[in-house]
Amino acid sequence: MIIVAGQVDFDPRYLSEILADIRALEVATRLEDGCLYYAMAFDDLETGHATVLERWRDEAALNAHLRTPGLKAFQERNLPRAKHFSIKLYEIAAERDLVVPD
Repeated sequence: MIIVAGQVDFDPRYLSEILADIRALEVATRLEDGCLYYAMAFDDLETGHATVLERWRDEAALNAHLRTPGLKAFQERNLPRAKHFSIKLYEIAAERDLVVPD
């Protein structure tokens, strides 16, 4: 499994447009083969700080997503509106349910 996680600081002046673009991207991406979870959420609308979290079946599915016209259009339109971004890929060998200790 592949996890993609990070933060983006968008220029708050464009948040209404960016939010609409994010919603459209999320809807399309969640239908892609191998997408297990896909979300971008704003932690602070005043500063434009957003968190990105994705889960992919494997790197091939992620790579297919990275080549989609929808993602490329989102990036072309919105990355110039980002003041800072840091997104990392994590390869996960195993997973298990989280158990809260007694």
